[in-house]
Amino acid sequence: MGNPITVLLTAGQVHDSRMVEQLVQHFDFSHTTVLADKAYGKFAFWEFLADRRVDFCIPPKSNEPDPWYCDWNEYKERHLVENCFLKIKGVSPRRYSL
Repeated sequence: MGNPITVLLTAGQVHDSRMVEQLVQHFDFSHTTVLADKAYGKFAFWEFLADRRVDFCIPPKSNEPDPWYCDWNEYKERHLVENCFLKIKGVSPRRYSL
């Protein structure tokens, strides 16, 4: 549904992709699909997901030399997560345009 299941506060200069494994390691995501933005398109994160039998839908960066397939119709569902963050920030999702 796009709602957070856990929160991990870090310093402002710490990138999310450095903390994602620690954040989700205690949850069983097997046989699901993780929707994430391009920043999570790292091989180490893919291995982390594969070890837990989790599929992923992460688009490749525009400068990726060997881009992989991304199901863009499935990726569009990520807007639910973005809307959740907008609510936390106090911004109405209806006034926000992608």
